[in-house]
Amino acid sequence: MRRRSTVNWTNATPQVRQKKLEDVTGTKLADMWFSLQCEGISEPLYVSEVVEKAMNVNFRFFDLNTYGPWVTRKDELTIKFWARTEAAETFRLFLQLRVHLRSLQYIGKTVRSVCLCFRGIVTDGKQLENFHHPLPPNCVLLHLSDGIYTSFTDLPLDEPVLAIAVGAKNGHLVQPTSTYDELMRLSNLDSCVQDALATREKLTSQIEALLASQKGPRHLIQSAAKEEVSLAATQNAVATVRKQIKTGQARRSEVQASLQARRDAIRAGISSQAESKSKLNAARAELPHTIKAHLETLSDTKGQIRRICEDLFQIYPVKPIPNKTLAFTICHLSLPNATSPSSEPSTTAAALGYVAHVTYLLSLY
Repeated sequence: MRRRSTVNWTNATPQVRQKKLEDVTGTKLADMWFSLQCEGISEPLYVSEVVEKAMNVNFRFFDLNTYGPWVTRKDELTIKFWARTEAAETFRLFLQLRVHLRSLQYIGKTVRSVCLCFRGIVTDGKQLENFHHPLPPNCVLLHLSDGIYTSFTDLPLDEPVLAIAVGAKNGHLVQPTSTYDELMRLSNLDSCVQDALATREKLTSQIEALLASQKGPRHLIQSAAKEEVSLAATQNAVATVRKQIKTGQARRSEVQASLQARRDAIRAGISSQAESKSKLNAARAELPHTIKAHLETLSDTKGQIRRICEDLFQIYPVKPIPNKTLAFTICHLSLPNATSPSSEPSTTAAALGYVAHVTYLLSLY
């Protein structure tokens, strides 16, 4: 990724940076495997494992000695690389490379990088042991038993041994060489490569100087971002405290209203108590006269009842019958008794009627 592509990530949160980084790298990653084929054999000699979600792929070592010398002594192989991105559903042919083993270039004994470089560079700062030139795009590194080889072209080299043999047969010693145009092209290519390397170093130094010059503004931006986060937290705390104050004020209003109602009730109770006390004092002052009047009323009532009873005794005289125990007459009519013989029913009824009437009149008093 270019530095200018990540300028807007400065003030982003770690979660946003991680998400953007996953989105960027997700478009560059792919699942890949390869097949090794040889001319004259329809089926692949070897099919590798599937390496998932990788940019520069490493494959496991394998051995072709089991196929015998008819395969191991061939100098041409075809390697097909199949890839599938996240957006694709099936594998597609990504690269088909026809390798001429005689045209391979030796680049070192050990490698601490990958065997397939999609961008022609070594990622994560890892380098080959003794090889410092940039690799072309989609370069394949072959880790053989004696070291690391690569092929910058899939064309076979000339046959130097055959040329020498033909020249010796004709009496001339012919050795392979290059034309002047080819040498000039190589010189221009080397100059371009050196110029590109110098330009890269220059751009790197300029970028580092620019970053160093902008170190102060970056700190200001970072401190401003921290202050914004702190301000947001303070605002949230203030809003929370305001809510708590509002709730406390509402509760205080409710308590004040309840206390006022209780005060009003207490005042009403005190007023009623004072009024009752005044009435009680007045009643206590009038109590002797009331008691005296009550006693006089009771005496008058008893005298009235006695007079009424005397009048009723005069109206309905009740007298005992001589020579008989518990035998009485009312208005000269004998009252029945359990020991006395029964008299006339009409007489008994009249006597009991008088008794009932006298009882009714006495019940009123």
